[in-house]
Amino acid sequence: MLLYLSSNGKSGLADFLEGQSLVVKKLVGRFYLKQFVTKDLRNYTGCEFFLLDVSCIEEQFEDFIVALQSMQIMMDVRIILVMSGIKNVHAYVDRLVDIGVTDIITADSLEDIRIELAECL
Repeated sequence: MLLYLSSNGKSGLADFLEGQSLVVKKLVGRFYLKQFVTKDLRNYTGCEFFLLDVSCIEEQFEDFIVALQSMQIMMDVRIILVMSGIKNVHAYVDRLVDIGVTDIITADSLEDIRIELAECL
């Protein structure tokens, strides 16, 4: 299963995966990842992949990093981040790689994002 947290603008990003052998569970809106991890993540224990559109996250970057680390402790899940449209994305990449998040999508066009996502999967 792939769990996908998305903003409204990128809600169709993983639609091309539906109907394949991968079940996609999509949640659209604005999220505090730390709160999601502590309250809702246990409902998705069968999740193999966690796809996150970073533009839908409300909290500061350091709190976001703590939430990702908590998720890594709680579940054996592959985290894929979509960071298109984020200012100073390269400043964040080093910190993400330090905590073991290496599937980072930085493309801007929808087609390029889907190509990078397919490579991550």
